Amino acid sequence: MTREPRDGSTSGARAPIFRDPEHPNLTGLIFQVPDMDRFQSFMATDEVARAMKEDKLKVETVRVLGEITP
Repeated sequence: MTREPRDGSTSGARAPIFRDPEHPNLTGLIFQVPDMDRFQSFMATDEVARAMKEDKLKVETVRVLGEITP
């Protein structure tokens, strides 16, 4: 992934990037999102679509998981 870490000013989220050292094509991000609607709107922008295309992200492999608090 070629994206520089973002400060969250656009999406309201911060996302450290993790990579599996044994499988360099396996990358994970943990987003801490204060407003999921705002984040989802950001993810639907042309800017994000272009970034995913530039990074050759396989969109069909993306999984969004929500934290469960007991």
